[in-house]
Parts: sequence; C-alpha cells; structure tokens
Amino acid sequence: LNGSYMDGKYNQTDEKLDYIANYSTNAVISYNIMNNLKISVSNQYVGAKEYNLNNGQSGEVDHYNLANAMLKYKYNSSTWMFQVKNLLNENYCFPEQVRKNIAELPGGAERSFYLTYKYLF
Repeated sequence: LNGSYMDGKYNQTDEKLDYIANYSTNAVISYNIMNNLKISVSNQYVGAKEYNLNNGQSGEVDHYNLANAMLKYKYNSSTWMFQVKNLLNENYCFPEQVRKNIAELPGGAERSFYLTYKYLF
C-alpha cells in the first residue's frame, strides 16, 4: 500500500501544472494458493487532473480507479502468468478536445489480457 500527494507548480510563475493529479494511491493483495500458485489483485487510484489548452479551453478529468488481477504458476524453471489489466474496463483517458491538442498524454487502454511464459536456462 502506498500513496502520494503532489502539488505541482511552475517555479517561475507559481501556477499549477496541468495534467498532474494531486493524489494517487496503490494497493496490492497477494495470496499463495499453493507453493507454486499465486493470485494477486491490485488497485490504482488517480485523482482528478486539471487542464488548460492554448485555445482557452480548460476543464478537469475525473479521478479513476484501475483494478488489475494476476495469476502466476511456477513449475521448475518455468513460469506462467495470466494478467488482466483494467479489469473493470474503466474509462480513464483525457477528453477528445484535449487529446487532439496534446500529442503525448497517458491513459486510456481498455481491459487488456496478457499471457506470459518465462523459462530460466
């Protein structure tokens, strides 16, 4: 479990930085079902973010929670891992009017599934 508070401001003007959430937290719960089988669930909370565009538009992007789940199985030198990210399919991207004006903004991936296999030689 961890959390942070950030009060981002420009040094020269003391104005608030855009696209920066003041609050964020992360929580993870893991459980070993057996010696070689583990399940984890996690949640990431990101607070609301303000934005101001060069064309005068401004607004706020709502806070969001991202839930993730993972199942990991280890056998000898092999590890299988199945993950679901954004388990609840949360919409966490900036509005269209912001995305088309700012080239690189984080967030937005829908529910995603990953299957990973690792073998140690």
